[in-house]
Amino acid sequence: MNRALLSAAGIAVISSLLWIPAGGAQLTHGEQVTPQTQAVQQAQATQQAELIPGVQNSQGTQARPFDPSADHSIVNGRVAPYSQMPSFIQMVIKDRNGKFNHNCGGTLLDREWVLSAAHCFWNYNHFLETSEAVPLPLGSFYAIHPERHEERLIDRVIFPDEIQSLGWGADIALVHVSQPFTSNDRVTIPEPNMPKPYGGLGTVWGKGNAFKVGPDRYTFDSHDVYESKMRRAEVTLNRPEFCGDPSRVPNLLCAETPSTNGGSPASCTGDSGGPLTIFSDDLNRQIQIGIVSHANAPSGVDVCGGQPTWYSNVSQWTPWIKRHVPTVKTASYALNPADGAPRQTPVTPPSPPNALQCGSVSETGGAVPTADSPSLSFQPPRGEAVGSAVSVTASRLAWPTGTSPQAVVLAGECAWADALAATSMAASAPLLLTASQSLEADVAAEINRLGVTQVYILGGSNAVAPQVEQAVAAAGKTVTRIAGDSRVGTAAALAKLNAPRTKPTQAVLARAYAAPGGTPSQAFADSLSAAAFAPTHNAPVLLSATDSLSEDTQQALTMIKPRKVHLLGGPGALSSGLEPVIRQRGGNPELVRHAGSSRAETAAAVARLMLTDGHRRAKGVLVIDGYADDAWKVGFSFAGLAAKTNSVYALASGATLPPETVALIREAKANQLPIRCVANAQACAAAAKI
Repeated sequence: MNRALLSAAGIAVISSLLWIPAGGAQLTHGEQVTPQTQAVQQAQATQQAELIPGVQNSQGTQARPFDPSADHSIVNGRVAPYSQMPSFIQMVIKDRNGKFNHNCGGTLLDREWVLSAAHCFWNYNHFLETSEAVPLPLGSFYAIHPERHEERLIDRVIFPDEIQSLGWGADIALVHVSQPFTSNDRVTIPEPNMPKPYGGLGTVWGKGNAFKVGPDRYTFDSHDVYESKMRRAEVTLNRPEFCGDPSRVPNLLCAETPSTNGGSPASCTGDSGGPLTIFSDDLNRQIQIGIVSHANAPSGVDVCGGQPTWYSNVSQWTPWIKRHVPTVKTASYALNPADGAPRQTPVTPPSPPNALQCGSVSETGGAVPTADSPSLSFQPPRGEAVGSAVSVTASRLAWPTGTSPQAVVLAGECAWADALAATSMAASAPLLLTASQSLEADVAAEINRLGVTQVYILGGSNAVAPQVEQAVAAAGKTVTRIAGDSRVGTAAALAKLNAPRTKPTQAVLARAYAAPGGTPSQAFADSLSAAAFAPTHNAPVLLSATDSLSEDTQQALTMIKPRKVHLLGGPGALSSGLEPVIRQRGGNPELVRHAGSSRAETAAAVARLMLTDGHRRAKGVLVIDGYADDAWKVGFSFAGLAAKTNSVYALASGATLPPETVALIREAKANQLPIRCVANAQACAAAAKI
């Protein structure tokens, strides 16, 4: 995405247009052929060259020498091999000297049709001034398969009829090439009108070869288009009202986490037309839900990595795409929310990144006990962004002064799935939660109090930013980041890292995502019990989508070869279709499914298994809240205390105790086992009276 300035509105608009010679084939817009004069093209080229230094123009190239280490295109992301997005197509323009210049991205729908953004083929300066979408003449536009080095002349581009009335709301184009590509790779698009995965994670892909040369300033790199690298970044899918413009529903999606220093992962110069895909377990089976379109940046905020960016909502246009390309691959998808949609009232400027995407319950907390005891009963501190306070309190109780763990595991206070994976290490390494963009002071102090030298960071830069890693390293700690291509991949990577040392004989498999329309807590509801089971039974926690087992998880099972695999939740959480794959890749382990009619019943079932375990029988019950949107913060943070006291989890529901929990506590008391409680004060009082 390149950018032009619309100063009258105080908005920065991203686009991707270079100098284009007039003439050649014509562009189809709503099945109508609309030519454009050479004078308009030359005027546009002059204006564009003034806006973007170093742009390829009729006088030649002004770009700096190619630097393969520079942060091209997708910012705060990473280089990705073409095998991860094999349907990616690069849109280029051939200049008078026969040189290809990067324009946009796209994806193969079949061998002859490419999906891209409409504004890659319209006079966007004219559009900004008049709101009229005027197409550009063809003849110099080419589509390139960057991996196969195949170059195809673009001979036809189709816009939706609605482009004149919707403008950016119809920023989608079907691009036809004069000769079919040889590649059989196809992108998959959503079924019509699929729900938007608010609060979930997506992956944006791009190959725009541009340099950032200053605040809000970008220049094209003129190096050979085949030598520039494709990049990818994970972004958060936000509600449109959070992005500042609710009227853009349903035609657009918005993503990225705002920041004032450009530190967020984001699409950037030259990425227009490229895909935004559902964050999938299998990177070769992504579903393209969006097309990189444009960004609206308030004054003083950098375009790339500094504010939300808009993407065309592909599902809205699936019927139109299928009319022109009947062979297009479509699929439905399960929503993959990270922790549910943002709940806070939109503000200007936006809330800090560490307050985003985290459901929470406002509770002030009770007094922190000075030491553990069988009568432990208090409310952990909780609030909008105090995952750090919860985890620090839990760490102090599990590791009082005079004791020291082997390491510390650091996770983002919005990254529940990473925190779940960390519970397998809770017996020797407490979990601490911190803001995604900064190391919180109480967490830094706790790391120092514990006296550890090794700190493991779970998840990619979107979960825990590089500056957090740098802050920990600056304190003299050895930092190891464990991250996969998804939450599923991160859990598998942690399991494979520890397996040679711990030699586990059991493993836990938990759902990684909530069901479509599910509550924010649904995804981790069954996993709360695993937080007590995993560390006491040396069982790594692996994650899975409901209906498919990722290659990362399969590889972990192949490496571990557990004798027993515990499946958390019924078929609605983990499909029965996963079981043959688990047996095949895991060396035919015994499969044990723990499921109840409610999360409290599931937790009670796991607890009874631990209370009757002949090898390591549990010796207590720890009551936690299992129904709040941020219940995972307590449940996963207190896994260390559960391991140190050899306790099982029983779930409270706010101020009340479900019948399954009451029955479990009654049985534990009959066997003279201590009941500890880190939940709502009323729930703890009720537990004490049973």
